[in-house]
Amino acid sequence: MKIKFLTLLLFCFTIGNSQVTNLLSGLNNGITNLVVFENNIYFSSFSNKTIYKYPVTGNSSQSPEVFRVLTSNPTQLLLHNNDLFIATEQTSHIYKINLLATDTTPIEVTDIYGPMVIKNNFLYVGQYVDSKIVKINLSNGSKTDYLTGYKPNYFNLQGDDLYFTSNTTNKLYKINLINNSLNIILQNLNYVSGIVIENNICYLCESQADKISYYDLNSNQFVNFVSLTSSSWPNGITIYNDTIYFISTVGGQVSSIPISTLGIPTNQK
Repeated sequence: MKIKFLTLLLFCFTIGNSQVTNLLSGLNNGITNLVVFENNIYFSSFSNKTIYKYPVTGNSSQSPEVFRVLTSNPTQLLLHNNDLFIATEQTSHIYKINLLATDTTPIEVTDIYGPMVIKNNFLYVGQYVDSKIVKINLSNGSKTDYLTGYKPNYFNLQGDDLYFTSNTTNKLYKINLINNSLNIILQNLNYVSGIVIENNICYLCESQADKISYYDLNSNQFVNFVSLTSSSWPNGITIYNDTIYFISTVGGQVSSIPISTLGIPTNQK
């Protein structure tokens, strides 16, 4: 039985590496997060205080375009309609840029920062140090504490449900933004630094384990994982046109994985 188990792990490892395409390498600038909009990848560099732009059809020899230089260090990105929301650490602010506008000057949204989602003109922002989620009215900027006692790291919104991870508990939580019910969805995770959900499959960047794991949320069961290069530290993840895009902070890479290679049953799609 032990031999069969080890063989299965080796098989997953080999297949996992063959699925990953590195679109950009050598990005030793503390890249932190990414979104994809109209066939372009926008990713942030913490140390360079810069948002870069790169086509999803680019090749590894093509250099990314400087989209916008900021005055502070970007940590989290959120794409909402045509707007790119940028959370910055040094000034503790969230800004937004209209990706279709000719003027890319960042517009201040609020004076806190963290993981974020938008629902019904309310911005929900995770406050790790203060152990809470803050709800911000985008019409007037007023702030209220929505959930306290949790240290959130990464967010994903599905309908009325806000999913968030906490690396102090290594759990994935779900809170309904209508009735405020809170549930633990997954446990025993390994320092999650990115989450995206599509068709009831939850994909997680488990950074300390150098892998992307995926779970069936219908049963809250582990499905499989994609192994990455040692010490790559996957961080930030999104899905665009049935392809997973993610960054490796330590590895300095922007990479992609076609969902079709992961063995997800066709009825999930």
